[in-house]
Amino acid sequence: MTFANPSRCRAAPAAALVLTALSAAWPAAGLAQDVTYELQRGDTLIGIGERMLERPSDWMRLRRINRIDDPYRMSTGARLRIPVALLRRESVPATVSQVVGTASAYSRPVAGGERIEPRTELATGDDGYLTIELADGTHLTLQPRSRLHLDALQRRAAAGITDSRLRLEQGRIEALVPKLGGRGSVQQLRTPGALISIRGTHYRAQAEDGGLARVEVTEGTVAVGSGRQPERAVGAGFGLVAVAGSALSLPRPLLAAPDLGGVALLQERVTMQLRFAALAAARAYRVQLAADPAFQAILGEKVVDVPEARFGGLPDGDYHLRVRGIDAQGLEGMDAVRRIALRARPEPPFPSAPADGAKVRGDAATLRWAAMVEADSYLLQLAADAGFEPILLQQTGLRATELTPPGRLEPGEYFWRVASVRADGQRGPFGDAQRFVLHPSPAAPDAPMVEGDRIAFSWPAEPGQRFEFQLAGDETFAAPIEVRSLTEPRTALERPAAGTYYMRVRAIDPDGFVGPYTATQRVEVPARPWWLLLFLLLPLVL
Repeated sequence: MTFANPSRCRAAPAAALVLTALSAAWPAAGLAQDVTYELQRGDTLIGIGERMLERPSDWMRLRRINRIDDPYRMSTGARLRIPVALLRRESVPATVSQVVGTASAYSRPVAGGERIEPRTELATGDDGYLTIELADGTHLTLQPRSRLHLDALQRRAAAGITDSRLRLEQGRIEALVPKLGGRGSVQQLRTPGALISIRGTHYRAQAEDGGLARVEVTEGTVAVGSGRQPERAVGAGFGLVAVAGSALSLPRPLLAAPDLGGVALLQERVTMQLRFAALAAARAYRVQLAADPAFQAILGEKVVDVPEARFGGLPDGDYHLRVRGIDAQGLEGMDAVRRIALRARPEPPFPSAPADGAKVRGDAATLRWAAMVEADSYLLQLAADAGFEPILLQQTGLRATELTPPGRLEPGEYFWRVASVRADGQRGPFGDAQRFVLHPSPAAPDAPMVEGDRIAFSWPAEPGQRFEFQLAGDETFAAPIEVRSLTEPRTALERPAAGTYYMRVRAIDPDGFVGPYTATQRVEVPARPWWLLLFLLLPLVL
C-alpha cells in the first residue's frame, strides 16, 4: 500500500461467531505485512518515527529494512517500506447514526450524533434499534433485545488501515460494510458460536443462547470460523448456522426475496394491512418498516407466520417496507423492498345506516354516519357499482351527518361511501363502501271481500315471504283486535260489529329481513241492515 498523507480507514465486528474483514487473498493474519510511504520534502526517518510509529525508536528498523545510508538525506518521491506492525495505533470512536426506541451504552441512554468509544457495551430494549457508523463507513444496526461489545476500534496511523473487533453477545445485527479502502484492514465479529471476517459486504449475524450463531450474506463474501476449524467462505445469497463446539455446516442458499407486488403503494387506513406473496419454503417472515431507504430508522418490525403484517400508530408520510422469508434453520433470506405511502387522515367517519348489505324498502334511503372531530365537512358518493363507476351522486360540503339522496331511486343495488374534509380543504380517504338493496315500497292490500259473515283480505307478495297482519280499532294500533302471523298473503276474519277499523301488514323475507308496515288502511263496516254491502277501503292519509 502506498500513501503520502493520512487516509480514512474502516473497521469490522467481532463475537463468538467471528466474521472477519479480509483482503482479497484472505491472509490468515488479517493485516497486510507492510505499506509503502512516498517521501515528502523535508522528511527524515526520525521525524517519520515520531509521527507514524508505535515506538518512535523503530525508525532504525526502517533504515535497515530500506537500506538507507543517510537517514537525513533522502530523495523526495522515493518510496519507503514500513511494516504495518510498526505503525502507531490510535482509537477511533464510532458515531451513533440513528436511535429508535430504547438503546444504551453501558446502561446510559444514547442519542443520535453521539460518539461511542471503544470497549463500550451497547444494548437495545424490546423496541430498540441502534445504528452506529464505524470509522471505515460501516453501518451496524443493532436489533431489539441485542447486546454488542466494541472490543477494539483502531486505525494504523496515516495508513488508511483499520482494525475493528466486535462481540455480539445476544440478539441480531445487520451490517452494511463498504469495500475497505486500506489493504489489510480487518473487521471481525465474534459471537458465542463463530468468528466472522468481513471485507466490503452486506451481512447479518445472530447470536442465541447455547452458542448458536447464524450468518446471512446478501452482498460480498465473509469468512466464518469456529474454534480451530478451517474458515468457510460464505458468499452472497448464502447463509450458515454455527454451534460452538460443533463442526461448521456447509453454507446453504438463502430464500429468494418475496414478491411485494401485491402490497398497495397507497395505504389509506391508520392500521396498514400489508399482504404479500407467500414463499413455499418459508416458515416465517421478518417484516420491517422504516423511514429511510437504508433502514437505519426502523419504525416497526414483526416476525409473522403468514405473509401479512399490520402496523398502526404511524403518521401520514412515505415509508419503506422490507420483507424476507425465514427458513427451517432460522436463516433469513434475501430482502424485498417496496416504497409505500400512508395517507389515512383525516380518517373517514363510521357509517351507521343503512347497515352494510341491508335491505331498504321505498323510493329512497337515508344515509347516516358518525361525526368526526377532525372533519369540517364531508364528501359523499353514491353509485350502482362497487367500483363507483359511474357515480350517481357526489355531494360535497356536507355539514350534517346524514343525507337522503334527492329524487326517486329505482329498485336495485347501491353503494355509498363518505370521506372527511378538514377546514383547510384537506380531504382524507373514503371509508369502506357500504352496500344496500332498495326494494319497492310495500303495495297496499287489495279491497277486502265480503263472503257471508266473513271478510277476506289479500295483498301482493314475493315468493317465500311470511307476513304479520294487524287489525285495530284505532289508527295507532295500540290495542290490536287481531294479530296474525301468516305464510300466505291472505287471511279471512269473522265479520266484526259495525264501525271503523284499521288494518296493516308487513312482510318478512326468507333471509329474515322484516320490512315496514304498509300504509294504514281504513275499513268501514256498515250496520247489520246493510250486511250485503258495503265495505269501503280508503287509504288513510297520515
